[in-house]
Amino acid sequence: MFSKVRRRLSSANKLPDLEVPVVKRIQLLSQIYDMTKSLLHDTREVIKMFDQEEGTLKNSTEAYASTLRVLGESVKVSNPEYTEFLSKQAEIYDELGHLQRRLQYELSVRVVTPLSGWLHADYARMNFELKRMYEKKTDYDSKTNEVARNPQDAGLILQQDLCRREYERQMEITKLELLRLSGIRNEHAKILSQFAFAWREYTNAAKKLFEELDSSAAPSKMSKSSLK
Repeated sequence: MFSKVRRRLSSANKLPDLEVPVVKRIQLLSQIYDMTKSLLHDTREVIKMFDQEEGTLKNSTEAYASTLRVLGESVKVSNPEYTEFLSKQAEIYDELGHLQRRLQYELSVRVVTPLSGWLHADYARMNFELKRMYEKKTDYDSKTNEVARNPQDAGLILQQDLCRREYERQMEITKLELLRLSGIRNEHAKILSQFAFAWREYTNAAKKLFEELDSSAAPSKMSKSSLK
């Protein structure tokens, strides 16, 4: 990351001075990177929180539904009403598990995939160009200092001019990359809204299911004869 380059140059007292607008854009890039990493981490934690264990085909809610069905079958002969109650509960938990899987899919497609793609493509390219810009600026500053000590050395002056042109060319390339940051920030804001939308849709649907659980027939309402 470019922060490592900055620290390395700074530790050697070679951190080059840059134009203020460029510095601000670099700071913006750092902020976007930090926010992206944070959102990715939180999204992945949400995706994982429904999993029973790695490698299983059912999430924890679906596994609980299966347990309810097994329990219902075990008392089917002696307590058919309780079996029916457990079956209804299992159906609701299965549907809740389906909602959780849909949330996981939506977050993976709408949040994790685009943000991961940005980190591995756009950010990696920006970081590479930024690193090259620092290197070119350091080379140019070094040659400028040499020319200051040897102002009559034509060879050094030519080398300085070459370093200057290479640095300016790389600066323009880097600026073009950094100018895209405003659009990228807007895109990431849309991705964050997708996260909020997916979570809101899930919680609203889950709330309705829990209301069904509360309103479904409870064992206490069964006849006394069925419980003997």
